[in-house]
Amino acid sequence: MMNRFGDIDCSFKELTPVYGYVSAELVTIEKALQPIESQISNLPYFIKIAKRYCRYPSKHGLTHDESASIYIYTMEWGEQTLYRVLNQTLRNENRHLLKVWFPYMKLFDTALNKLPTVREVVWRGVSEDIGKNFTKNQTITWWTINSCSLSVNVIKGFLGNEKHSTMFLIEAVNGKKVSGYTELESEDEIILKMGTEFRIKSDAMEHPKGSYHVHLIEIDEKAPSVPSEPDAPMFKKNTIFIQGLPSTMPKQLLFDTLWDEFSTVGRIKIDKENKKPCIDLYRRETNEAQLSDYAEITFKKEEAVAEAIKKYDQMHVPMLNNAQIGVKQSEMKSGVLRQANSQVLTKPVSHLPELVPLMSISVSSLTNPVPPPSKPKWGKWKQNAITVAGGNGQGHELNQLNWPQGIFSDKKKHVLIADYGNHRIVEWKYNAIEGQIIAGGNGKGDRMDQLNHPTDVIVDQQNHSIIITDQENRRVIQWLNQKQQILIENIGCYGLAMDKNGFLYVSDRKKNEVRRWKMNEYNNEGVIVAGENGKGDQLNQLNSPTFIFVDKEQSVYISDHHNHRVMKWRRGAKQGRIVAGGNGERSNLNQLSSPAGVIVDDLGQIYVADSSNHRVMRWCEGKEEGEIVVGGNGEGSQSNQLDYPCGLSFDDEQNLYVSDRLNHRIQKFEIIL
Repeated sequence: MMNRFGDIDCSFKELTPVYGYVSAELVTIEKALQPIESQISNLPYFIKIAKRYCRYPSKHGLTHDESASIYIYTMEWGEQTLYRVLNQTLRNENRHLLKVWFPYMKLFDTALNKLPTVREVVWRGVSEDIGKNFTKNQTITWWTINSCSLSVNVIKGFLGNEKHSTMFLIEAVNGKKVSGYTELESEDEIILKMGTEFRIKSDAMEHPKGSYHVHLIEIDEKAPSVPSEPDAPMFKKNTIFIQGLPSTMPKQLLFDTLWDEFSTVGRIKIDKENKKPCIDLYRRETNEAQLSDYAEITFKKEEAVAEAIKKYDQMHVPMLNNAQIGVKQSEMKSGVLRQANSQVLTKPVSHLPELVPLMSISVSSLTNPVPPPSKPKWGKWKQNAITVAGGNGQGHELNQLNWPQGIFSDKKKHVLIADYGNHRIVEWKYNAIEGQIIAGGNGKGDRMDQLNHPTDVIVDQQNHSIIITDQENRRVIQWLNQKQQILIENIGCYGLAMDKNGFLYVSDRKKNEVRRWKMNEYNNEGVIVAGENGKGDQLNQLNSPTFIFVDKEQSVYISDHHNHRVMKWRRGAKQGRIVAGGNGERSNLNQLSSPAGVIVDDLGQIYVADSSNHRVMRWCEGKEEGEIVVGGNGEGSQSNQLDYPCGLSFDDEQNLYVSDRLNHRIQKFEIIL
């Protein structure tokens, strides 16, 4: 029997992302679904049912129509059930068919965004043996709306006694808890939005009756990576339980901490002989946390385990006063997990069915508890900047700048500036009243000691040199102690970036692409990492790319200047994703106008110089709109104003530097601690 928990696309198609609905007008559910009435019989009747029985008023602030949009999505009435028709369309390669759905998708997405985001393990299942199609470290995208459940028993109930089935365990990061707004609250439903990407944790586990178990991890750059499993012998099928957790217990922190602590005192490994996975993380709302099926931990010494537990206790006193740890086992070999003579491990847990006592936590003798670490806060900056370079009018003196573009700040808070109109690179040391010319400055020209409108500059830490995009000379040039070397020629260069491996990335504004070169191998054409499909506004195209940034995963962020958007191209991708702007050229919070400098912080937040709007914006990937970080007070020269900002840079204290182009100065916005 088809159900939305098993409505899974297993075609592995590469489809164009859907985002046009974001700009649709927010209307009533009747008006939103009016264009769909020809596709679904008696749709007005089902809309009335949804509005009558949906949860309204809503404690999460959903309107009546928003609540009804979720309820009707979860209703079942046959082959023409709304979720089936919608998801079939989302799987269709003809994306134009989705336009009639945009008003409903806008209403539905607005409703989801008001609901709590959950970071939980969730489940899906399908009555087909498709597990063999999923291989370790493969990346997949589910283009549909994805209904999941917090309860594995709900999925088992739908699968019944099917011999050939596939169960998906998903470590969700951005799930939306719709339970309470659905037709059946007992289904514990979590929705993962359309276009969610996953990494396959390990090869599918095959069960004797032809069914499969697939472990997926939602891709999220801000999430901590899972530590690798160190080598060790292991046995079969033990499950570590932690019972009696309070409902307020931060389960993600619990698992992170337990993993960190136990990995130092014990060894964990997959069962290679039976090809079974190692650690599955379960996070349930039944106040029961569970570590793993088909895995076992062999501890080095009992005293070390005791210390690990004690250290963890000190972080969470008194939250674990009544918590207990035990091991459920189907096969227990002699001496594998021994009771220890430690004070922490001697108190047995209460008897539970099929639970063998292992250890319990006692915190009565512990003192000086340490509170759990708080989540990192998004930075805020003082709105009145300090001028750290230039600011003395447009000119060529050492205390002046002329249309500064790209900038680079180092650990000493020195700032390198591509002084575009003066055809030079200038370094301003911390608190200096004038700059020092370190490249060019010999007039406009194409000699080796000259530059012609440089646009960007970076430091090559390994070679102790600077690299410059010499735009009008169509070359990328390296300067080292007044010695020059042309690295790349005949290129419409503009922006520069270097990744952790020393690969050099250059945006080509003429060819509308970004290329990458391996260090010291610049005598070739490089590798195209974004673009190559001509000028345009499709997801596989760029239109005058300028500044770029490369993150630790070698994803490239590109200011797509004339498309008024910032694109992110993952390593090896055939097309990019819009992560900022892309909604036309205006000044609304979901728009950009001629974006310039772009940088990304350690939390994955994207900062972009919204040049023609005279402001710097911050966007979080996946959000519909950004927020103004600095500027946004109109075009001007006051300390809280910018005039066509261009380059961006952070120092090691997260102070923000902005090249204020038409004010011919570099502004430093100090972070508020």
